[in-house]
Amino acid sequence: MKTAIIYESKHGTTANVAQAISDGINDSVTELINLAKNEKTDLTQYDLIVLGASIHAGKIGKNMKKFINKNIITLLEKPIALFICFMNDIEKELQFANAFPELLRNHAFASCYAGGEFKLEKMNFIEKIIIKRITGIRYSVSNINYDQIDQLISRISANILTNYHS
Repeated sequence: MKTAIIYESKHGTTANVAQAISDGINDSVTELINLAKNEKTDLTQYDLIVLGASIHAGKIGKNMKKFINKNIITLLEKPIALFICFMNDIEKELQFANAFPELLRNHAFASCYAGGEFKLEKMNFIEKIIIKRITGIRYSVSNINYDQIDQLISRISANILTNYHS
């Protein structure tokens, strides 16, 4: 059983969530793939795929969007789980719908709203100004939803156990 956790992370939150998922999955060889460093991944070698994206200004990153569009057929042929990292808890359904195509959302056996963080120390000057003006936040804030992440890990582990063990 080989699992790919493919993500795009701007300030590190999505990378940290991807690592937590990888650490939590049992009975699987797991490979973390950062799309900022590796856009050409052969999905045929994986039995299960987890896609993770961060939301900035209501959109996922261009690398993830391009990756999904390029690989949609293969993604629809494999079991997949999806997660997003974001700060606006009120619009989570809308954010998720905007992040991933409907076909992919409907195909996924599990999904997760992982919460998010404002890491001001990792933002450039313009990003800091925008975040401070929109939110009023003056310091870094974490709103990671560990319960949701644990539930996603449980669903992935159950899928592996059910489908890949006799």
